[in-house]
Amino acid sequence: MTRQLLVTIQYGSGNKINVLNWPGNSPDLNPIENLWHILKNRSPKMSCTTTEEMIKSAIQVCCHDDEVKSMCTALVYHEVNIVVHISY
Repeated sequence: MTRQLLVTIQYGSGNKINVLNWPGNSPDLNPIENLWHILKNRSPKMSCTTTEEMIKSAIQVCCHDDEVKSMCTALVYHEVNIVVHISY
């Protein structure tokens, strides 16, 4: 164990923070990757040449596509359910 990990564990236990035994790179707790996949597939097929264009395209999809809004909400609830399930 690294010193940083030990300090983090000690801080958590000293402050009544429950720590989940979960791998750091778990895809189950990485909803942003799922969201980016959805946005990439739903964004207009025009190629964005700048970061600003990409952000505007993603915002358009999020604000105007009811199915994407629903998917985003479902992703959030899914992640909450995973954490609740694992913590018991």
